Amino acid sequence: YQGWYGRQTIDLYTRFAATCLKRYKDKVKYWIVINQINLIFGESFSSLGMVMDEYEDFTAAKYQAVHNEFVA
Repeated sequence: YQGWYGRQTIDLYTRFAATCLKRYKDKVKYWIVINQINLIFGESFSSLGMVMDEYEDFTAAKYQAVHNEFVA
């Protein structure tokens, strides 16, 4: 799905998050559903799941990926 760049990841992640939130609602008081969103400039693969060689404009692709994280 090209990491967070692909819009399909939004639906997959929201299903995953909803499952975790329901399962552990009585055990976890505070949640950070997407951690370290600010790492896009230094570690794009680690935080966005993107490989630089796959995109013509990698900077624009990273911003699209972060947008998709915020939407999720």
